[in-house]
Amino acid sequence: MDKIGIVIPCYNRAEYLDRCLKSVFDSDLSLVDTVFLIDDFSTDKKVSKEILTCGLKYDKVKFNFKPDNRGLNNSLKIGFDYLLDNNFDYFCSLDSDAIVKKNWVGELLKLCQEYPDSIITGFNTISNDRHKIIEVRDDCIVKNNIGGINIFFKWNLYVDVVLRAITSKNINWDNEMSYICNMIYKKFIVTKPSVVQHIGIKSIMGHNETIDVACDF
Repeated sequence: MDKIGIVIPCYNRAEYLDRCLKSVFDSDLSLVDTVFLIDDFSTDKKVSKEILTCGLKYDKVKFNFKPDNRGLNNSLKIGFDYLLDNNFDYFCSLDSDAIVKKNWVGELLKLCQEYPDSIITGFNTISNDRHKIIEVRDDCIVKNNIGGINIFFKWNLYVDVVLRAITSKNINWDNEMSYICNMIYKKFIVTKPSVVQHIGIKSIMGHNETIDVACDF
Protein backbone atom coordinates (compact mmCIF):
# COMPACT_ATOMS: atom_id res chain seq x y z
CA MET A 1 0.00 0.00 0.00
CA ASP A 2 1.27 3.47 -0.86
CA LYS A 3 2.65 5.53 2.03
CA ILE A 4 1.49 9.13 2.46
CA GLY A 5 3.25 11.59 4.75
CA ILE A 6 2.12 15.07 5.78
CA VAL A 7 4.65 17.70 6.87
CA ILE A 8 3.42 20.68 8.92
CA PRO A 9 6.09 23.32 9.71
CA CYS A 10 5.27 25.26 12.89
CA TYR A 11 6.50 28.59 14.20
CA ASN A 12 4.65 30.58 16.87
CA ARG A 13 1.07 31.71 16.08
CA ALA A 14 -0.39 29.08 18.42
CA GLU A 15 -3.95 30.25 17.80
CA TYR A 16 -3.66 29.27 14.12
CA LEU A 17 -1.83 26.03 14.86
CA ASP A 18 -4.58 24.96 17.25
CA ARG A 19 -7.24 25.42 14.56
CA CYS A 20 -5.04 23.76 11.96
CA LEU A 21 -4.39 20.63 13.99
CA LYS A 22 -8.01 20.28 15.10
CA SER A 23 -9.02 20.47 11.46
CA VAL A 24 -6.41 17.94 10.33
CA PHE A 25 -7.17 15.37 13.02
CA ASP A 26 -10.90 15.76 12.52
CA SER A 27 -10.40 14.92 8.83
CA ASP A 28 -10.14 11.47 7.26
CA LEU A 29 -6.52 10.39 7.76
CA SER A 30 -7.11 6.71 7.02
CA LEU A 31 -4.81 6.92 3.98
CA VAL A 32 -2.05 8.74 5.90
CA ASP A 33 0.88 6.99 7.60
CA THR A 34 2.60 9.95 9.28
CA VAL A 35 1.87 13.54 10.25
CA PHE A 36 5.26 15.20 10.92
CA LEU A 37 5.13 18.38 13.01
CA ILE A 38 8.35 20.43 12.89
CA ASP A 39 8.80 23.36 15.25
CA ASP A 40 11.23 26.06 14.13
CA PHE A 41 12.34 27.06 17.66
CA SER A 42 9.10 28.83 18.56
CA THR A 43 9.26 31.38 21.37
CA ASP A 44 5.59 30.77 22.15
CA LYS A 45 5.52 27.85 24.61
CA LYS A 46 1.92 27.10 23.66
CA VAL A 47 3.23 25.76 20.35
CA SER A 48 5.41 23.04 21.89
CA LYS A 49 2.57 22.10 24.24
CA GLU A 50 0.19 21.74 21.30
CA ILE A 51 2.67 19.57 19.39
CA LEU A 52 3.43 17.32 22.37
CA THR A 53 -0.28 16.91 23.09
CA CYS A 54 -0.85 15.71 19.51
CA GLY A 55 2.13 13.37 19.80
CA LEU A 56 0.64 11.73 22.88
CA LYS A 57 -2.88 11.57 21.47
CA TYR A 58 -2.30 10.33 17.91
CA ASP A 59 -0.15 7.38 16.84
CA LYS A 60 0.46 8.86 13.39
CA VAL A 61 2.27 11.92 14.77
CA LYS A 62 6.03 12.40 14.60
CA PHE A 63 7.60 15.65 15.80
CA ASN A 64 10.87 17.52 15.74
CA PHE A 65 11.93 20.53 17.84
CA LYS A 66 14.74 22.38 16.11
CA PRO A 67 17.55 23.74 18.35
CA ASP A 68 17.48 27.14 16.67
CA ASN A 69 15.44 29.12 14.17
CA ARG A 70 16.40 28.13 10.62
CA GLY A 71 13.34 29.16 8.63
CA LEU A 72 10.45 27.54 6.84
CA ASN A 73 12.55 26.16 4.00
CA ASN A 74 14.70 24.21 6.45
CA SER A 75 11.64 22.80 8.23
CA LEU A 76 10.22 21.56 4.93
CA LYS A 77 13.54 19.98 4.02
CA ILE A 78 13.73 18.13 7.35
CA GLY A 79 10.22 16.78 6.87
CA PHE A 80 10.53 15.85 3.22
CA ASP A 81 13.97 14.29 3.71
CA TYR A 82 12.45 12.07 6.40
CA LEU A 83 9.71 10.96 4.01
CA LEU A 84 12.27 10.30 1.26
CA ASP A 85 14.58 8.33 3.56
CA ASN A 86 11.66 6.20 4.77
CA ASN A 87 10.36 5.35 1.31
CA PHE A 88 7.12 7.30 1.34
CA ASP A 89 5.30 7.37 -2.00
CA TYR A 90 3.42 10.66 -1.63
CA PHE A 91 4.56 13.84 0.09
CA CYS A 92 2.22 16.51 1.40
CA SER A 93 2.85 19.83 3.14
CA LEU A 94 0.39 22.05 4.94
CA ASP A 95 1.00 25.45 6.46
CA SER A 96 0.20 25.69 10.16
CA ASP A 97 -2.22 28.54 9.49
CA ALA A 98 -4.51 26.49 7.25
CA ILE A 99 -7.60 24.37 7.79
CA VAL A 100 -8.83 21.44 5.71
CA LYS A 101 -12.03 19.67 4.68
CA LYS A 102 -12.82 16.15 5.88
CA ASN A 103 -11.92 14.54 2.55
CA TRP A 104 -8.87 16.62 1.69
CA VAL A 105 -6.29 13.82 1.54
CA GLY A 106 -8.45 11.60 -0.63
CA GLU A 107 -9.13 14.42 -3.08
CA LEU A 108 -5.45 15.31 -3.34
CA LEU A 109 -4.42 11.68 -3.82
CA LYS A 110 -7.04 11.15 -6.53
CA LEU A 111 -5.71 14.07 -8.57
CA CYS A 112 -2.09 13.07 -7.97
CA GLN A 113 -2.79 9.58 -9.31
CA GLU A 114 -4.46 11.10 -12.35
CA TYR A 115 -1.69 13.69 -12.90
CA PRO A 116 1.42 11.98 -11.45
CA ASP A 117 3.86 14.37 -13.14
CA SER A 118 2.29 17.47 -11.60
CA ILE A 119 2.32 19.11 -8.20
CA ILE A 120 -1.17 19.12 -6.71
CA THR A 121 -2.72 21.59 -4.29
CA GLY A 122 -6.04 21.79 -2.50
CA PHE A 123 -5.86 25.58 -2.26
CA ASN A 124 -7.28 27.67 -5.10
CA THR A 125 -6.55 31.37 -4.70
CA ILE A 126 -6.41 34.18 -7.26
CA SER A 127 -5.46 36.92 -4.79
CA ASN A 128 -3.84 39.91 -6.45
CA ASP A 129 -3.83 38.04 -9.77
CA ARG A 130 -0.69 36.21 -8.67
CA HIS A 131 -2.21 32.76 -9.14
CA LYS A 132 -4.27 33.09 -12.29
CA ILE A 133 -6.34 30.22 -13.64
CA ILE A 134 -5.15 29.15 -17.07
CA GLU A 135 -7.57 26.25 -17.63
CA VAL A 136 -10.69 24.85 -15.95
CA ARG A 137 -11.30 21.13 -16.41
CA ASP A 138 -14.16 18.94 -15.21
CA ASP A 139 -12.16 17.56 -12.29
CA CYS A 140 -9.57 20.26 -11.58
CA ILE A 141 -8.08 23.69 -12.28
CA VAL A 142 -4.72 24.24 -14.01
CA LYS A 143 -2.32 27.03 -13.02
CA ASN A 144 1.26 28.19 -13.55
CA ASN A 145 1.59 29.41 -9.96
CA ILE A 146 -0.16 28.27 -6.78
CA GLY A 147 1.68 29.54 -3.69
CA GLY A 148 2.86 27.23 -0.94
CA ILE A 149 -0.04 26.84 1.53
CA ASN A 150 -0.44 23.18 0.54
CA ILE A 151 1.23 20.89 -1.96
CA PHE A 152 0.91 17.15 -2.65
CA PHE A 153 3.18 15.22 -5.01
CA LYS A 154 4.83 11.92 -5.83
CA TRP A 155 8.22 11.33 -4.24
CA ASN A 156 10.22 11.75 -7.46
CA LEU A 157 9.09 15.37 -7.81
CA TYR A 158 10.78 16.16 -4.51
CA VAL A 159 14.24 15.74 -5.99
CA ASP A 160 13.33 17.16 -9.40
CA VAL A 161 11.45 20.26 -8.26
CA VAL A 162 10.64 20.85 -4.59
CA LEU A 163 14.10 20.23 -3.15
CA ARG A 164 15.59 22.68 -5.63
CA ALA A 165 13.06 25.30 -4.54
CA ILE A 166 13.48 24.96 -0.77
CA THR A 167 17.29 24.95 -0.99
CA SER A 168 17.43 28.03 -3.20
CA LYS A 169 18.41 31.45 -1.84
CA ASN A 170 14.86 32.69 -2.45
CA ILE A 171 13.09 32.91 0.92
CA ASN A 172 9.77 32.69 -0.91
CA TRP A 173 10.33 29.07 -1.91
CA ASP A 174 6.87 28.80 -3.49
CA ASN A 175 7.83 31.43 -6.09
CA GLU A 176 11.02 29.49 -6.82
CA MET A 177 9.02 26.27 -7.18
CA SER A 178 6.74 27.94 -9.71
CA TYR A 179 9.74 29.23 -11.63
CA ILE A 180 11.32 25.77 -11.78
CA CYS A 181 8.07 24.11 -12.85
CA ASN A 182 7.54 26.62 -15.63
CA MET A 183 11.11 26.15 -16.81
CA ILE A 184 10.52 22.41 -17.24
CA TYR A 185 7.00 22.87 -18.65
CA LYS A 186 5.13 21.43 -15.68
CA LYS A 187 1.76 22.78 -14.58
CA PHE A 188 0.08 22.84 -11.19
CA ILE A 189 -3.18 20.97 -10.66
CA VAL A 190 -5.73 22.35 -8.17
CA THR A 191 -8.68 20.54 -6.61
CA LYS A 192 -12.13 21.73 -7.64
CA PRO A 193 -13.37 23.04 -5.24
CA SER A 194 -10.67 23.87 -2.68
CA VAL A 195 -10.16 21.45 0.20
CA VAL A 196 -7.70 23.74 2.02
CA GLN A 197 -8.26 27.26 3.37
CA HIS A 198 -5.74 29.84 4.58
CA ILE A 199 -6.67 31.44 7.93
CA GLY A 200 -3.44 33.28 8.75
CA ILE A 201 -3.39 37.06 8.65
CA LYS A 202 0.28 37.78 9.27
CA SER A 203 2.79 35.98 7.03
CA ILE A 204 5.99 34.37 8.32
CA MET A 205 7.33 34.36 4.75
CA GLY A 206 7.65 38.10 4.32
CA HIS A 207 4.56 38.53 2.13
CA ASN A 208 3.15 42.00 2.80
CA GLU A 209 0.28 42.00 0.35
CA THR A 210 -3.32 40.97 0.99
CA ILE A 211 -3.40 37.40 2.26
CA ASP A 212 -4.29 34.60 -0.12
CA VAL A 213 -7.70 32.99 0.46
CA ALA A 214 -9.63 30.29 -1.35
CA CYS A 215 -12.99 31.64 -2.43
CA ASP A 216 -14.37 28.16 -3.22
CA PHE A 217 -13.60 26.45 0.09
